[in-house]
Amino acid sequence: MDNNTEHIELNLQIGRLVLEGFSLTRYQQQQLKETIEMHLTRLFTTHGIPRENTPAVNIKSPVIQATRSPSPIQLGEQIALSVYNGLSDNIGTGNNSLSNKGF
Repeated sequence: MDNNTEHIELNLQIGRLVLEGFSLTRYQQQQLKETIEMHLTRLFTTHGIPRENTPAVNIKSPVIQATRSPSPIQLGEQIALSVYNGLSDNIGTGNNSLSNKGF
């Protein structure tokens, strides 16, 4: 283990996630949750955690456009990217927004 590696604890809670126009089974909801967690972890690990002295209490993430019946995995990837970009924009690093190509 590298002694120069900084370890940061991140606690991110998504209090409300609105999905309009389609419904998910319990299994699909679980897939969606796991996909969001996995891709947010990858984004934070790969691109870092935007720094700020005060915690971001509320983050307004951009609205995502989904196909009529997206898979929970596709939807989870889009949501994770939207949350990450919303966090980046919220604390003043807005030019660091990633596109789907950054995944």
